[in-house]
Amino acid sequence: MLSLYFLYWFATSLETFFDGYLLKVLPDTVQFPGLGVGIGFVLIFSIGLLLSTKFFSNIHRVLLKPVRNIPLIKSVFGAIEDLMSYFTPSDEKDTSMVVKVQLPGQAFELVGLLTQDQLNNIQGIEFEEDKVAVFIPMSYALGGYTIFVSREHLSITKMKVEDAMKLALTSWMRKKV
Repeated sequence: MLSLYFLYWFATSLETFFDGYLLKVLPDTVQFPGLGVGIGFVLIFSIGLLLSTKFFSNIHRVLLKPVRNIPLIKSVFGAIEDLMSYFTPSDEKDTSMVVKVQLPGQAFELVGLLTQDQLNNIQGIEFEEDKVAVFIPMSYALGGYTIFVSREHLSITKMKVEDAMKLALTSWMRKKV
């Protein structure tokens, strides 16, 4: 129900926003219900395409530089930006991996996302050379915690990140078909 409500809210917001501009620009004969939603999606898609080019990506970076320097906002904005870039495919970074973690002396296993394969780039904290960072998502929450564990305690899986996150958010419950 929440997903349907969000889609309804998003569509009506796009329609309302673009409708005001369309009334001023387009003649009445060209306007029809849903045109604002269509234009909104085309505009969002076009912005995404433009930002994927090097030229507009550099402009975007320059425009956001002041935002990254405001004390409280830079922390929240940076965290959101890092999270979004983690789930965005890129040739520059390694593909994210779903891993099982067997903690020493424990009979249970955790499933998480390998977020850092090398910890030497984290400033201010020294880690042993074989340690990696694994994000463990929490069920029914948009959060989790990061553990730093030796590679020997990891098992790499073939599961996709999206599937693992979907299952983790629902406590690994799946309807039987």
